[in-house]
Amino acid sequence: MKRIVYFVIFCLMLFPLASCSPSPAVSRTLRIVTDLGIMDGSSSCQETGLMDLEAIVQFYGGLPNNLELELEVLPQEAEDLHSRLTSLRTEIMSGKGPDLFILSTDWGDCFANQERLFPNPEKAAAGDFFLPLDHYLANAKHMDFNALIPQIMEVGKTEKGQTLLPMFFTVNTGATESLPASVSWDEAISGTNQIAAAAYAGGLRENNFRSMVLGEIANHQKEELLITQEELLARIKEALSLSVPEEEDAPGIWDTFLKLDFDSASEHTAYFPLRNCQQGLTARVNAFLAINKNSSHPDDAFALADMLMSREFLTLEGFWSETRTIN
Repeated sequence: MKRIVYFVIFCLMLFPLASCSPSPAVSRTLRIVTDLGIMDGSSSCQETGLMDLEAIVQFYGGLPNNLELELEVLPQEAEDLHSRLTSLRTEIMSGKGPDLFILSTDWGDCFANQERLFPNPEKAAAGDFFLPLDHYLANAKHMDFNALIPQIMEVGKTEKGQTLLPMFFTVNTGATESLPASVSWDEAISGTNQIAAAAYAGGLRENNFRSMVLGEIANHQKEELLITQEELLARIKEALSLSVPEEEDAPGIWDTFLKLDFDSASEHTAYFPLRNCQQGLTARVNAFLAINKNSSHPDDAFALADMLMSREFLTLEGFWSETRTIN
């Protein structure tokens, strides 16, 4: 009998101890990972990047829960980068990881072969890594989602909704002093349009074969290729038939949608799009935002994404003006 009484008392003593065990503290930090600093190779980009993010948050009135920002700019050196990306992938697969991703894609010319956490935005969006954003987008305060180009936003849209937000994209264009009546890939390779041939050849010099010549090549949600090996080989042979001019003679240019570089162009310069072999225009997503589906702070992560997708931020107006002041 005494043993039973002692056992009951022992269990009752354990119960309050177990029930009062402290739960894991929720971090008061919003983790952000970016590789955009790789482009300038600056050792100070982590510090200045964090200062910019803090200034942006202050400019727009703060985050919902007043979290501290923690920015990680991924290293540029290949070995260090691979090691860090491996660690991040392990974190993400274990249900943890950063709250917000601000990442480039493998479209870039200078760093096209740089290892990336999510090289292809469409494939990443089709995966199970990112938080669906439709509910948040409906209540966005700073970005005007409906004013953004639908075809570009489609890159980040899946059956679950919008999971990825393209920030910057690039289209291939040509330049000439008089706008041609028509410019097409077929005219370029047939030799019937010298302006077209020179423009496409210039684009090939910039390593833009994929975006300049081909249209949609894969359905990542269904994991299906939309181009055959024979068709790809035919396009490669066509591209090789064009003579690639020297850099100083190449009239083909590429630029972002934010602005064209008019500094070296005369007032009579005309710009025209370089359409792909399907007569469409392929835009290359260069950078995107996404929220980790495992984030402990999805509201704050989206609030920052909302600020970064605002017109003032993306168009270098408002916040980025030289005369801006932060109260």
